[in-house]
Amino acid sequence: MESEREFSMKTFMGGVQDKPSLSFSDKAYLNFRLCAKHNMFARKLFLFAVKHLRRGLNKHIQNQSEEAIKIFVPSEKQKDSVYLNQLRKKFMEMGFIYSINPSEYFLLDYERLNESERAEFVGDYEKNWLCQRIDRNIEWNILNDKKECFKRFKSFFKREAIELNSINDKELFFDFVVKHNGAIIKEAFSAMGKHVQIVHSDLGELTLLWDKISLSFAKGNTYIVEELIHQSNEMAMFHPESVNTVRMMTFKNKNEVVLLGSFVRFGRGQSIVDNAGSGGIFAEVDTNTGKVIGSAITESGEKFDVHPDSGVSISGFQIPKWDELVEFSIRLANELKVKKYVGWDCALTDQGWVMVEGNSHGQFVNQYPNKNGMRDRVRKYFYPVLGIKKDY
Repeated sequence: MESEREFSMKTFMGGVQDKPSLSFSDKAYLNFRLCAKHNMFARKLFLFAVKHLRRGLNKHIQNQSEEAIKIFVPSEKQKDSVYLNQLRKKFMEMGFIYSINPSEYFLLDYERLNESERAEFVGDYEKNWLCQRIDRNIEWNILNDKKECFKRFKSFFKREAIELNSINDKELFFDFVVKHNGAIIKEAFSAMGKHVQIVHSDLGELTLLWDKISLSFAKGNTYIVEELIHQSNEMAMFHPESVNTVRMMTFKNKNEVVLLGSFVRFGRGQSIVDNAGSGGIFAEVDTNTGKVIGSAITESGEKFDVHPDSGVSISGFQIPKWDELVEFSIRLANELKVKKYVGWDCALTDQGWVMVEGNSHGQFVNQYPNKNGMRDRVRKYFYPVLGIKKDY
């Protein structure tokens, strides 16, 4: 997700550090923000200051505001310029004071929450800031480059893949797709399910796709082509057109790996991916039992107790082989030496769980379906790494 995640990570409070720590400016900023939460004069002063000092994030919130308006604001209200201007100001205020993005303003009902209720959620901007400071950049790069990620975790992918870097790779590409009777192709640095395409072993289709790909090499684009995942019937029954995955959010706490949260995702319609940003739906999973908690939702907050295409019940669904998935996720986390937080996307096949990808700063979207905040887990695991003693 560059991507939104990377942008907000870089702009929230500065650049990437090698060691987990808070700078003097970090601490000053946090204390200023804390005052702004409880004092109206301090709030006005804080917002005036960050508007000029954090121009990059300011612009980013503006862009996300327009996206959120299109998704969440009813069409008749989108014609009300006074209302929209007030809403944009509110997005900016919530973005800087509570570190939530404009979509989270709606998904978490922030306008209706009191101060203590707001404190229980960890907004996307705050999550990025925390991840930026607790994790070293070298392993972040591995996870964000799909080609490097495959090399590092090949034994967990449990399938073959090739790289496409230049026009000289045409024969390699054609032979691979024919050998596996189809494949899935992804841009090396794509995210949110974008620029992902299934290709079949049809010469005409292959030629058309190659013509398009070969032109993009000059722009610096590279690709990874993977053998298709054949998911188990238990997961395919929801939406067979997409590989339906489970996100496992792990945190490496000294010599222990803990599971911070989990959610399951299902595709919709004709989509071949399950990402919410591509129209999919997602639901929170109980990390103790592997059962789905409550309804699934879309990125616009629409709720479903059953899958809208297949009619299969989602609420209460037991993720198959949950204990095996937990153990698989712990092994994945232990493959990295210093990376603390990762969101692992995994798929179930007849041969067991396989890795789809690792997300260096995976979003806390497990908070959205049931409005279960992540603050308690962030306090317990993220704060001690940085020496944070209280909520800001």
